[in-house]
Amino acid sequence: MERKPTLLQLRRFYNITSAQLAQAAGVPLYQSYTVEVGGYTSRHIAERVLHAFSWLVKRRVTLNDVHISFSIPIEGIRLFDSTMLV
Repeated sequence: MERKPTLLQLRRFYNITSAQLAQAAGVPLYQSYTVEVGGYTSRHIAERVLHAFSWLVKRRVTLNDVHISFSIPIEGIRLFDSTMLV
C-alpha cells in the first residue's frame, strides 16, 4: 500500500510557507505545522488547514488525500496537571 503524502510535502511543492498556511487557516503556526507533518491533531483543525491549503492552491485537497493522524480525546484524563508541580 502506497503511503499518502504529507501536507508538508504538498505545501513545499506549491511553494507556500507555513506562516501563509497558518494565517489563511486562522490557526496558530504550531497547529498548522502539526497537520503538515501528519502529527496528531483534531479533525476540526485538520479540516481548517486543508480548506485553507485548497483555497491557496486553487485545488481541492481533502483528508483522504494526505497523511494525517487524529488524536482521540479521552474524557476525564488530564495529561498534565499543574497541581503536580512542587
